[in-house]
Amino acid sequence: MPRFRNSISKNNLRIVMVGWCLGGGLVMLWLTQLYPDVGLIDIFTPVAIFTGFLLAIMLTLGNPWMDYRFLPKTLRIPIPLVIANLLAALLFAIAGVKALWDYGQFSACAGLGTAILLSVFLAYRFPSIFGPRQS
Repeated sequence: MPRFRNSISKNNLRIVMVGWCLGGGLVMLWLTQLYPDVGLIDIFTPVAIFTGFLLAIMLTLGNPWMDYRFLPKTLRIPIPLVIANLLAALLFAIAGVKALWDYGQFSACAGLGTAILLSVFLAYRFPSIFGPRQS
């Protein structure tokens, strides 16, 4: 969040991030002790599927956008490759939702849609927080 970028020192940010990661790891270990039937792999598989296909979609959609946004016309990728990127993004989306569905995570599929809609809403509703500062 660019608005808060300079309000915290690097050392304090480092302490917060290490604490966040350490706390999350400890919570995962404690949960496996409280619920011995649930293994770490059961917790992280839906997350790995979700982040894997979501990042692949963002990469395949981001490449053509960055080309057309930042490169001169002579260096841009040709239209057939843009179409191939769009088709790849669609296939990644279908494969990811199917993988979540096959894993038995209907709630994960619903959570994916909710997370995407919430992110779009927040970015649209609060551009001053999530966007660059206007000069």
